[in-house]
Amino acid sequence: MVDDTAIVSSANLTDDAFNRNLEVGVLVKNPDFLMKAKGYVDSMVVCGTLKPLQLGD
Repeated sequence: MVDDTAIVSSANLTDDAFNRNLEVGVLVKNPDFLMKAKGYVDSMVVCGTLKPLQLGD
């Protein structure tokens, strides 16, 4: 999620993803979706499933 846009994708950075799999994605600009998706990601950070990315460390 960046600003008012989200990208939802199956893409992976693997050999199979580049050469054998069909990787798809969708660009979403719906404000309701973005709010729900941000809430979901934030809840995973709160419970420790995800950790915030620390840039520059």
